[in-house]
Amino acid sequence: MSRHKFIKNLYLDDEFDDFDGIDENNYGCGDETAKKIKVSLNFYSHLKINELMMTITSEKMRIGTIAVRADLPLSLNVSDAQIQESLWHTYYDVDRTVAFLTKKFTAHNSNSSTGFVAKQIKGVSFNDCCDDESAAKYGGSHQHTRVSKQEENSVEENNLSVRANPSAFASTMFSSIPSENPRQHFIIPCPTNISLTDPFVDPSPDDVVLAAQSKAKGKGKIQLKSTREVKQEKLVNNFDSLKIDDSPKSSHKRVDVLKEFKSQKTKNSASFVVIGHVDAGKSTLMGRLLLEIGVIDQRTIERYKKEAEAIGKQSFAVAWVLDQDSEERERGVTIDIAQNRFETAKTKFTILDAPGHKDFIPNMIAGASQADFAVLVIDASTGSFESGLKGQTKEHALLIRSIGIQRIIIAINKLDSVLWSQDRFLEIETQMTSFLVMAGYQNKSISFVPCSGLFGDNITQAMSNPAATWYKGPTLIESLETFEPASHALTEPLRLTISNIFRGGVQTPLSISGRIEAGSLQVSDTLSAQPSNQKCLVRALELDNEAVDWAVAGQNITIHLSGIEEQYLKIGDVICSLSSPIQNIREFKAKVLAFDFVLPMQVDVHRGRLHVTGQVKEIISIINKNVGIKSMKKKPRVVKPGLVAIIIVTLDQAAPLEPPGRIILRSNGQTVAAGFLE
Repeated sequence: MSRHKFIKNLYLDDEFDDFDGIDENNYGCGDETAKKIKVSLNFYSHLKINELMMTITSEKMRIGTIAVRADLPLSLNVSDAQIQESLWHTYYDVDRTVAFLTKKFTAHNSNSSTGFVAKQIKGVSFNDCCDDESAAKYGGSHQHTRVSKQEENSVEENNLSVRANPSAFASTMFSSIPSENPRQHFIIPCPTNISLTDPFVDPSPDDVVLAAQSKAKGKGKIQLKSTREVKQEKLVNNFDSLKIDDSPKSSHKRVDVLKEFKSQKTKNSASFVVIGHVDAGKSTLMGRLLLEIGVIDQRTIERYKKEAEAIGKQSFAVAWVLDQDSEERERGVTIDIAQNRFETAKTKFTILDAPGHKDFIPNMIAGASQADFAVLVIDASTGSFESGLKGQTKEHALLIRSIGIQRIIIAINKLDSVLWSQDRFLEIETQMTSFLVMAGYQNKSISFVPCSGLFGDNITQAMSNPAATWYKGPTLIESLETFEPASHALTEPLRLTISNIFRGGVQTPLSISGRIEAGSLQVSDTLSAQPSNQKCLVRALELDNEAVDWAVAGQNITIHLSGIEEQYLKIGDVICSLSSPIQNIREFKAKVLAFDFVLPMQVDVHRGRLHVTGQVKEIISIINKNVGIKSMKKKPRVVKPGLVAIIIVTLDQAAPLEPPGRIILRSNGQTVAAGFLE
């Protein structure tokens, strides 16, 4: 319809005003002559346009006839005139024309072959095969179209049958409303006498032979299945067996770690934490130890001395061996855990130099949780021991015992400041022994060593000072070597608390370090990180700066990971075995020893590097630690210092904790209690 509207509304005068080719001035024609010429040209233009439109229409009709003829079934006897008539009414829509002719002549042939007689249908057109809605949909009204007299007579003679219901295909194509009772199939308009059967309906020849053989051998009847059924069963079974394993993979050869560990003949390894009151000389003492052993050369010490003198802290030069941070050097105090390693003829040692200032107690707890034993450094100078005993000396001793450390060496430092006084040494020894025994240490696990970190006396060599001839005991290094390795839970599931996270190179993009508390691991292990519940793959391991294939409980290890992003890891998280991960809990019951008054209150829960806030929810009972009898009071309101109690603690967020993990409770910068989960 659009082409007719275009021709009808076309105003040729406007179209040819600029291109009529007539210019009276140029050709010297009069007005009458010019008008005649213009009328002639307009008439000529109309003829050209009509001729062009007829050409386009003829070409469309020719192409449409060919396309419809190609799509029509061969069994239908349809003339070109009938095709062109249908194309004209459908506006050259090939699909609609094919559908109309197929329906019309299929019904005609079917009705002609039957003996039924119906009333004559006159003027059957394309629109008569559609309902009112579909006719309106395609832009036409439900009315009879023009047909020639010859075609009308043909229809009257042949269409003597009852009109059948439209097929499902026709209803879908020409109706916007689906039929209520659509046909389940439609006849393909293709004449054929060949009977088509499914070649896979019957059992395969192999199945027939196998069934016959089994029947001959008395194996019983076998239900024959078609080849299609067998293939379908195989596909279903294969699909059911598919499993998606998103665990990172590694081609590294696995070994029996426990067997390798027992068969290995190497030196013992031990880690010790250096604790004590601020300015007791901890870093200086350990720096002197590393210098005497040869880990640090004298040239490095001389450089440190020059740098320390430049800022007026020349006495801290040796301490800078461990205090590498610029803030630590400027302030003259240790802030975070400093690590270093050295080796003797018997043992490989790892030093964990902990801060002594009260503001950095959490860092001290983190360092102590990675140690096998402790070295408590005491300042023997006048007044310093007494002030330290009231400060962090006592608190540090209590904390490491609460963490589980049982062996402690008391290094009485700066004894040279009191001229190696034996009385001063015995005074400190007596007071500290009494306090440590009350804190839970055994006498056999306590040893005292006089020394001087500034001058290096009695660290690796026996003292030669005449004022110290009264001391006949071991040196500091000899006391360290007397440590007996403790047994560890090698057969338990892996547990490692992350103490540090750092970025590496291209080969090791993400690395963590920490102490293995239980179990073992090896390269290519797939582990679980909690509380993020993310999987990770062990790409490489380092022990004492050397690459190893495996590691066991009690070792401080560096793990290079892959398959996990840094955002899912943080200091204090727990790396555990994938088959037995640690649980994340929001509430737990604990048995604690009170160092201060404990009541329902806000607390900070510490376990190694793990730090999470919470509150004491309830005090269940108080226990007499001498006889183990619970208090007869119902729900005590407060726990006094020195008493043991069973309490319930709730956490502000879930944390990876499990019995019998040891915890420390602090509030407002003070340690209030310590104990373990039940």
